[in-house]
Amino acid sequence: MRPPGHPDYALLALTAVLTIIGLVAVYSASFVIGLARFSDPQHYILRQGPWAVLGGILLLIGMKTPYPLYRKYAVPLMLATLFTLG
Repeated sequence: MRPPGHPDYALLALTAVLTIIGLVAVYSASFVIGLARFSDPQHYILRQGPWAVLGGILLLIGMKTPYPLYRKYAVPLMLATLFTLG
């Protein structure tokens, strides 16, 4: 059991592994299309990779953010999320 206030490294590692698996899936599913349309088999992975890195950075920032701050801004964050989905 981990001490309170410390990150769950197993969950963090699992998230990283799943992100890498997702990037491999994107590459394996799109390299032929990227080669045919853009003459670059890495076209789609080069577009997806920076977003995965940004997501990892935001994850680390979110881990360091105090929990009461989430509670305070829950409704505006939810509305912003719904707005970006539409």
